[in-house]
Formats: sequence, structure tokens, C-alpha cells
Amino acid sequence: MKNSNQTKTPTIRDVAKAAGTAVSTVSYVLNNDPNKYVSKDLRRRVLQAAKELNYHPNFLARSMKGKKRRVLAIIVPQFENVFFTKVINGAEHISYENGYMLLFCSTFDDPIREKNFITNLIAQQVDGFLITPTIEGWENSRIIRDRNIPYVVLDRFLEDSDEPYDSVSFDNKEGSYLATKHLFALGHRKLAYINWESPFSHLKQRLDGFWKAVDEAGIPRSDCFIVSGRRVNTEVGYQLAQSLFSQFNPTAVLASHHFFGEGLVTFLRETGRAIPEDISVIVYGQPSWVRLNQPSFTCIHQPAQEIGELGAKALLNRIANPNLPCKNFILKPNLIIRDSVKTLSLQ
Repeated sequence: MKNSNQTKTPTIRDVAKAAGTAVSTVSYVLNNDPNKYVSKDLRRRVLQAAKELNYHPNFLARSMKGKKRRVLAIIVPQFENVFFTKVINGAEHISYENGYMLLFCSTFDDPIREKNFITNLIAQQVDGFLITPTIEGWENSRIIRDRNIPYVVLDRFLEDSDEPYDSVSFDNKEGSYLATKHLFALGHRKLAYINWESPFSHLKQRLDGFWKAVDEAGIPRSDCFIVSGRRVNTEVGYQLAQSLFSQFNPTAVLASHHFFGEGLVTFLRETGRAIPEDISVIVYGQPSWVRLNQPSFTCIHQPAQEIGELGAKALLNRIANPNLPCKNFILKPNLIIRDSVKTLSLQ
């Protein structure tokens, strides 16, 4: 993380100077003290100065000055996604072992929520951040860098970033590449891919891995079929499956997200298509249902717990050693072979 050209954290004195008033008056206004009279014009000047300086009062500053709170924060996009539940569990385990408490927030991929969480957590003086960013994560996390607060990015990338940062991610391209190669090895040639059409580059890498395996196998891309959805949930997965089978008759389908996989499987069962006798399926991710179903599903395992654990270790290392070069950890995928893919012919 860079230490040069850091923006000085504004103080209450800076606000008082900009507003042309006393520090005590700024304190009265920002604390909304009902026992102190402040004119409307002066109150407006104080609030405007605080906004322009991006000043946020640290209510713990007096008692915690010179100390660490031993509190970390993790911000993820989806609590309901079992992947991020496991990431949080891994991060919490390491945090607790090292005497830190972990606060967690869910943005629902809303950049405004993300920005508000970051601002409020800074005001609470957390010692560092673990962040799976929204598409505006680079801009929203600028305040973290400006204040030289340690942070580590998990799973995704900070899109449009122009400086290095610590991260723990997963080789998404290799995951779909391994899955597609497996299908070809078992004799499948007419493949379909259910794609999450997203601005996030790590999701684009999944489609890149699919096409890499197709090209290496010498299969014309026109022999494969892609359906895409901009939202990811089981309902959209179901709708995409409907669209897919109304236009194409594949022997195997790779679902790029387990929510899509759940919708796909629901559609196949409702329409009387047996897995794997009539259609083979591979799911990206490993929710509990891929193991509990009959048949159990071949899937691309993402080491979510390990991502959380390694991210927390990297953050604690950054807190202890702020001047070290940034590190980017990329974890390898594992194709877990179960019973949802039929062998058509062996090469």
C-alpha cells in the first residue's frame, strides 16, 4: 500500500477554521447539543465546512487515542450467498484467534450502501477492512487509502484501480476451463453455458475459461450456446434455462453460478429431463444442495473459507507491517466429480 501523497485526515480544528468559528461551536453543532444556541447561518457554515473537508467525527477518539481498537470490518455483497457466509466464517476464525473482533456488513451490491458502510466504520475507528467491492468499489474505498487504513480485497477486483493493493482471489478462468475440459473428455460436444452478464472482470474470466477449453478442443463456437442474465438468483436461472432449451438441445450445461444452477435443476425436473440420463450438469460453486441431491452434482469448488482466512491473515500482516509490498494471492480451483455428468464416449 502506498504511503506517499496521503491526504491528511481533517480535524475538528480544520472545520472550525474553514467555518470561521471556535472548535467548541463546531462540537456543539456536530453533536447537535440542545443546550447550546448556534445561529442557523453559523450552523450551516459548520455543516458545509465539515462536508467539504470530508470530516467525520471519531466519537471514540478521546478514549482510544494512540491505541488500536482490535476491531476489523468485512464488507460483502450477499449475506444470503453461502460462498460469502464461508468467507466471513474464515475471516472471523482468524480474527478471533488473534484477539480481534470482526464486524460484517452486506452491501447487496449497492454502491451507496458500500460508501455509507465505509464512512461509518471509519468513524468507529476500525483497524482495517476486508472488502468484496461493488462495481464502484475503487472510488468508494478512496477514503480508506486517503487515511492510510489497511485493507485487503477479497474474491473480486477493484475495477479501474490505478495502484496496487493486497488481495485474495480465485482463478475463475481455470475453474470453468477444467469443467469444460471434463465434459469434452466424457464425449460431450454440444455444450451450453449459463452466463452471469456482469461488469466484474472475475466473472468475465469464467466465460473466458469456457471458450478456452472449446477452442483447444477444436469445437466450433457455433456448436455451443450461451444464455446470459444480468441478475443472479434462482428465478433468473430458471428463466434462462427456459430460454436455453427453447432454442438449443445441449448434452451438457455449465452453470456459471450456483444460483443459476439451482434454477436450472428446478427447470429440468419440472420438464421431466433426467440428470444425467437426458442432460448433464456442472455447477460453479458448492452449496450444500449439490451434495445432498440425487444425483449429487459435479461442481467447481471455490475455497471460500480459505479466502476468508487468508484475507484476514493478510490484513493482520498489513496492520503489523504497513510498508511491505502488496501481495496478491490467487487460489486454485478444484473440480469435484460426482454423478451429474453422463459419459457419452471416451476419447
